[in-house]
Amino acid sequence: FNRCFHDKFGCTPGVFRQIKSNKATLGSLQPDHISKNNIKPYSAFLPKGKKDFRYFLVKHQKLLFILLLFIIAGICIPYIINYNYQGKIAKDKKTIAVLPFKNLSNNNSDQHLADGVMEAILNHLQRIGDLSVRSWTSTEQYRDSPLKIGEIGKELNVDHILEGSFQKLGNQANLVVKLISTKTDETLWTETYNRNWSEIFIVQREVARMIADELYLNLTSDIEAGLDVVPTINMNAYDFYLQGKMAYRTFEDSANFDKLDEAIDYYKKAIDLDEEFSLAYTGLGRAYWHLSLFNSIIISVELIESSKMCLKKAIEIDKYNGWAYAELGSI
Repeated sequence: FNRCFHDKFGCTPGVFRQIKSNKATLGSLQPDHISKNNIKPYSAFLPKGKKDFRYFLVKHQKLLFILLLFIIAGICIPYIINYNYQGKIAKDKKTIAVLPFKNLSNNNSDQHLADGVMEAILNHLQRIGDLSVRSWTSTEQYRDSPLKIGEIGKELNVDHILEGSFQKLGNQANLVVKLISTKTDETLWTETYNRNWSEIFIVQREVARMIADELYLNLTSDIEAGLDVVPTINMNAYDFYLQGKMAYRTFEDSANFDKLDEAIDYYKKAIDLDEEFSLAYTGLGRAYWHLSLFNSIIISVELIESSKMCLKKAIEIDKYNGWAYAELGSI
């Protein structure tokens, strides 16, 4: 190595290292046969491009370091700002759960009406972007629960609970609703509605708007338009639709296919009475899709196509039907 190094650079590695570090003079280190003209500085042996780049790095290292910090900051700061912003939104967003309404009617078969009113209010609230609403499946477990409001609120991680009771006497409907803070167990708002059953859609909208007002939530024009949609003007069709919903839920809980067939029959009856009933088409489309999972390939293809047709029809009737969009997207 030493011989090769000497042939290349005209001196031994030790001499070259001392010259490079400027710890010795040329005269004191070089042999007689090595002249000053034969000894080149260390940088002279680097390729030109590499030498210039190294010089640039050394000369501007502070500037480059500052530039690197700016680049890192430019990448990280937007993420930090977005993270904090999203965290603030999540923290400031109001949360609510709607508990199953108690059926106070003398006829226990009216339970589907109480559930229907409760679900309609829940769906109205879910339209409000600034409000996080727990789903039906999350709150169903608290039907007739002995837990206190604060305990339920803690388990569901919500700040507010809406509870209510429903009673139908002939053509009259009585609805009592109460908005409660889960933190203080304080009743923030309560109202009793005594209306004709045909006005139940108006009542559902009023409840949603009152809750939005109580929680200082902004209702955009699109939300208002969605709230104003009347599902059907035929109350018998609405009754069939709600019975279909109840039969379908029973099927989901028990896997009893007779209940799935029953749900399909109810949805069809609702559509027969009102061909512009968007929710009934949505329920029928979902039922067809579920039925397709348990049939032969040929029958399943037909059922899936029927499901899509129903869901597209539902959206055509009501562009604000979020349930239909969700079901169609899952097929």
